[in-house]
Parts: sequence; C-alpha cells; structure tokens
Amino acid sequence: MARVLGEQVNGGKPTWPYVIHGHYADAGDVAAHLSGALNVPMVLTGHSLGRNKFEQLLKQGRLSREAINATYKIMRRIEAEEFSVDAAEMVVTSTRQEIEEQWGLYDGYDLKLERKLRVRRRRGVSCLGRHMPRMVVRMHNVSICFMVLSCQTMFTDADVCLSAESCH
Repeated sequence: MARVLGEQVNGGKPTWPYVIHGHYADAGDVAAHLSGALNVPMVLTGHSLGRNKFEQLLKQGRLSREAINATYKIMRRIEAEEFSVDAAEMVVTSTRQEIEEQWGLYDGYDLKLERKLRVRRRRGVSCLGRHMPRMVVRMHNVSICFMVLSCQTMFTDADVCLSAESCH
C-alpha cells in the first residue's frame, strides 16, 4: 500500500498518510472507512450539517419529512455524519456555536462527556474505553495542512501545520 501511495503522491518513494481528512458527509463517510482500513487517524470537517439543515427545513414548513428526505437524501447524510463523527479523532469547526448547537444534535458527540474525558486524559486517568473526538475551532484565515510522510517517519503533533501562511 505504501508503495502504491508513493507512486501517486511522492515520486515513487513509499509513503503512508499521517491522517485522513474528510470534508462534508460523503467524504467523511469514505474517510472513516479508509481510516479504519489503513489504521490511520481521521479528521472531519463537516462544513454544513444535515441534522441542522433538516431542522431548519422542517421549521420552514414547506416540505414534509418524507419530501425533505426524498429531495436531499437527508437521512443518509445524517447517517454518514454520525458514522464520521464516531470514527474521527478530531473535528474541525468554524465556531463554538457549531460545536455546541450543531454537533450537539448528534448521537456521536456529547459536549459535557467530551470535556470530562479530556480532563481524565490530561490527568492520566482511564477513560474506560470511551472516546469522543476533539473539537477544534479553526479561524478562516488559518490554513490547516496535513503532511503525507514516509513510512519510516515517527509522527508527532508537530506534523500538523497550523499557520496563517502556507505550510512549509
């Protein structure tokens, strides 16, 4: 696999991804499957979320639940988002409101539990097998790039580049 990836992106040198990053529901679903198959962490950026869109469309009152689902395939989208958030190590958002009011609508994310688990991890206390993705607010002028590195490289948090300029 590393050889095939290297032929595609790294001039033939064996290469392994540091992270798989999915955007929106469909790519998040694919990224979750790929992450599991390759045993590589997954990052998700939702952009616009199906549960929130579904609620907004229902409030408008123009379409029934069935019509919304037929038009937007909203239930499949929500299912993909649930699967993606369950698989993600980190979810990139644009605001705290998105975390609290939009991701909070999903079964796979609980803000209070996430905070408790984060504190337990910092203290070195067992989370008893429970997992919740880390939510990260990304400002619009900050670029996030995940580097694809060779198989022999050890990965650290420094491999994630966060800067207002391009990544080097």
